[in-house]
Amino acid sequence: MMFRRLTMPSFAVASVAGGMLTASCSTAGSVTAAPTAVDFIELTAPVIEYRIGSGDARTWSLQENFNGRGDGPFSIGYVPRDNGFAVLAVDTGDAGRVPVCFTYDRVERCYDVSADRHPAVEFRHEDASYPIVIRPRTPDAVFPPAYIAERRGTITVEAPAFNEMLNVALALTPSAQAVPGVVTSDTAYFDSLEAHFSGHGNHGLVERLDAALRDDVLNYYILKTNGLTYQFDSRGRIVPSDIYRRGGFPGSEINDLSSFLSDLQDFADQTEFLEFYASNAGTYQGQIDYFSDRVDLTEMKAWLETNFPTAEPYDAIRVIVSPLMGSVQYVLRYETETFRELQPHVNFPYGGGDNLSAEARPLARGALLFTEINHGYIAPPSELSDSIEAVFSPGFWVASDSDSAQTYATASDLFAEYVNWSLLSLYAFDRLAPDDRDAFIAGVVRTMEDRRDFTHFGRFNARFLELYAQRRAGETAVEMYPALIAWAAEHRAAKQNESLL
Repeated sequence: MMFRRLTMPSFAVASVAGGMLTASCSTAGSVTAAPTAVDFIELTAPVIEYRIGSGDARTWSLQENFNGRGDGPFSIGYVPRDNGFAVLAVDTGDAGRVPVCFTYDRVERCYDVSADRHPAVEFRHEDASYPIVIRPRTPDAVFPPAYIAERRGTITVEAPAFNEMLNVALALTPSAQAVPGVVTSDTAYFDSLEAHFSGHGNHGLVERLDAALRDDVLNYYILKTNGLTYQFDSRGRIVPSDIYRRGGFPGSEINDLSSFLSDLQDFADQTEFLEFYASNAGTYQGQIDYFSDRVDLTEMKAWLETNFPTAEPYDAIRVIVSPLMGSVQYVLRYETETFRELQPHVNFPYGGGDNLSAEARPLARGALLFTEINHGYIAPPSELSDSIEAVFSPGFWVASDSDSAQTYATASDLFAEYVNWSLLSLYAFDRLAPDDRDAFIAGVVRTMEDRRDFTHFGRFNARFLELYAQRRAGETAVEMYPALIAWAAEHRAAKQNESLL
């Protein structure tokens, strides 16, 4: 998992880097009607076994798993919810139907699951209850041949209408407005939004979204990452995307936005959203043009492919931009047998690089996009896993009382984020004149150490840059990982010894 976190007044928000789809989170905020028929099962202990189809039986500790821990389908930390029922999504295969069996107290009970059969079970133990509803898994994307032919080899920048409406509705929620940086509001675009949507802040959609954010702020991402799973048709009706079926995080398995559709359509109609969208076409196009013409996306991709030659290449990169997105950025990876798409969702770089020359400024303003695209390439070779685990185990590389310590809580996450931001320095080394390069790198170090509490980033960054500057002909950044990890081990040991003196 790789993501950044913003401090909230009473909670925290994470900017996610997804992978087919990647990250972690907790409860989802979707609300639909509860199942009409529920089987109630009394247990002598809050532990069952479950089996999907002909698969092996697995132990499920309900107490732990309903908190996103322990064994079972929610052990990765994410518990999708539907009106209080935890959603167990299963692959129904080519037959479109699969049995799901539960074993408890020497009893086995099985249920058929299909598109029109969603069994609901509430396990009970003493005073606790564990309600689940079982549904078919939603595939994340289906790429038709025409889409593949059109998109293969392309890098596009877009501001889709439905995705922007979801951003608008979230921006109107008190929960999002309460946190500086989550919504970009100091712009003429936001002023036009306030004028157009005045009086709609209490619309049912806004209230439901706000309730989901109050329930768990990570719902901001769970819902928002589904922004491309729907689109407007020629009549202004919201219809499913021909391509994307769900976003979310690993374990989501369903489209958490689907239960909001009637409210979304009513919001679009009542607010005349498409008129607002059309009236701001120049703003969207201007931002698209800046990324397309000034921020060299082709060069970013080429540089990463050169320095990470073993990373599986992407068939397309589809950048999604919103004037409202603020600091909450993420990247999704969609992959099928025939097509791989990297999909960064980013804010427009309204500022940055003011201390640099005009020629260097676009690189600085595109830096956050670069850090999102990086995540699609920088995974270390598997043979380095043990040494990364030993050297970057938590407790040294980030301030213990910081949000970053909670967000980057594993050795692999810490290593990835150190590398991710250090690559900005390597990229600047190749692209910028010395004065601009030095000023830019100093800014990266300040961001990581002073704002994000990665306490040893400056030294790590300097060593990585030194290795890169002294590289032999043809040597790539990923080939420097072993030397970088060895240096990190020595640095950690030396600093820890100093603390004992």
